[in-house]
Amino acid sequence: PDPCAQCDDLEANHADCLAQGGAPDACDAMFRAALDACRDRCDPPPDDRPCAQRCADLVDGFAQCLASGQRPDVCEADFGEPARQCQRACEGEPDPCARCDDLEFLVAECLMAGEDPALCQQRFEAELEDCRRQCDPGPEPNPCAPECEALRQGFERCVESGQPPDQCDDAFRRPFEACFEACEEPPPPDDCQAECRDIEQAWQDCHMAGGDPVACDQRFMNELELCHVRCDDPCRAECVAIEQDIRACHERGEDPARCDQELAPELDACNQQCAMPPPPAPDCDARCAEAADLRARCEAEGLDPMECAQRAADVAGACAPMCG
Repeated sequence: PDPCAQCDDLEANHADCLAQGGAPDACDAMFRAALDACRDRCDPPPDDRPCAQRCADLVDGFAQCLASGQRPDVCEADFGEPARQCQRACEGEPDPCARCDDLEFLVAECLMAGEDPALCQQRFEAELEDCRRQCDPGPEPNPCAPECEALRQGFERCVESGQPPDQCDDAFRRPFEACFEACEEPPPPDDCQAECRDIEQAWQDCHMAGGDPVACDQRFMNELELCHVRCDDPCRAECVAIEQDIRACHERGEDPARCDQELAPELDACNQQCAMPPPPAPDCDARCAEAADLRARCEAEGLDPMECAQRAADVAGACAPMCG
């Protein structure tokens, strides 16, 4: 049998996509990606794209396939399994976070098992969050933190013992301040703020594309907060990530006591290791003001002015409570 004969059957999947109400552009894109993947399997043509990029394109195709309303088993056959085969075939050093990309397929497996879609998405997000936290070890411990923390505690004991304040200052407070001045974190890379601007742009694009304002905020705002903290204080970034994990645990409806019991000791240890005050809050007012520009950008792209106005209002409504 001709190993490429199955590629001809993909036309039927394309027709099914359109029949189920899928957007023509999305159906066309998925059909082309599936056809390319099929032809790669039967007679791989030369491909100049990096291996990781080919795999990422298949993962994106899988997500688009599910979003179009196509059956999960079809998406799995056309994109899911090819993506996993691609990742296994890639040469080079293994990526410790590569398994996080595989978690995209948990949604399809969950849906095929007949589970509630909202529950499937919730499980996927929880697994992805845990995977990323485990594969990213965070910043290296600050070697000066124990010494500086000892000086801080010495100052507190000195004051509590009733010693004259100037003696406590000379013996502990001033050495404590000098300790941190001599042991500053290395400066962040030059492109740190550029990375934050990219995340903020993705957040705005999500709103402008008509995405649910709450979903857009949940997807990008935690990441943006972490980015700003990383640029200002890399050590505190790990602590903020743990704080976000605790909030996410509460928001998933899990037992608050269990959330705190599991993560609070880790947060306390992180705060003691950094022994630094948190950085100032991000300029939320500036972010809300920038969000107002979405309406002009939306209209400049030729979209309906009424729809643009509504999207701008949704963004403002979502951002305002955070600035309050």
